[in-house]
Amino acid sequence: MKNMPLVAVAYYSREQWLRLKEIADDKKSLDKRYEDWLSGWHRFWKHSPYPKSCLIKVDVDVSELAGWCLARNRPLDSSARSEFVAEKIKTQDSIAPQ
Repeated sequence: MKNMPLVAVAYYSREQWLRLKEIADDKKSLDKRYEDWLSGWHRFWKHSPYPKSCLIKVDVDVSELAGWCLARNRPLDSSARSEFVAEKIKTQDSIAPQ
């Protein structure tokens, strides 16, 4: 279990989700409603193929994400969001699974 990788799982508050829906380059692929996204997030968290000890909930600030994408000249899409949260857990001083 010690060698299991940490898995960053992006989490958005309602406010951040609504902001993401406004500016994401792939907004059409996102759930239409926050409640639908949140339900899917909880389903993944509960039934993840990864051990709970490997999951790290990452609260995403969409302004920070947008700045990150801009600095790298990347579209704000699912690939960028995944890379952003993975990078976030690498740069945190202390990481504790949720």
